[in-house]
Amino acid sequence: MRTRETVGRGQRPCALCGSDDVVAVRTRLVRRGLALLNPAFDPHEHRYELCRGCGAKNYEVAAAGIR
Repeated sequence: MRTRETVGRGQRPCALCGSDDVVAVRTRLVRRGLALLNPAFDPHEHRYELCRGCGAKNYEVAAAGIR
């Protein structure tokens, strides 16, 4: 199961519709079941900017060496 968290406002307007109502969002896997016992658990975090006007997602590119 993934959890979704709104981090803050987006840095630029939506490229598709031009709306300024853009928020930064972070999603990650929740540690459940056997994952609680796994010391190498990886939450597979995704970050993107979401336009609330048209629903477009703009995925952020991770810096070198960072996921």
